[in-house]
Amino acid sequence: MIIGIFFTAIWNIVDPEELNDKGDAGRILEGMILVNLMFEMQYRKLKQSLDEE
Repeated sequence: MIIGIFFTAIWNIVDPEELNDKGDAGRILEGMILVNLMFEMQYRKLKQSLDEE
């Protein structure tokens, strides 16, 4: 999520009109997607390490 916050801040500098239309719901959805992706990556890494044993 920290990376997402930095990316959003940098993107606002590059193209400020693009992210202003999302609102709070869009930002919450982005956070949820990011957390789910991180969970999926950790799950696959753990599953792979357990399958190797």
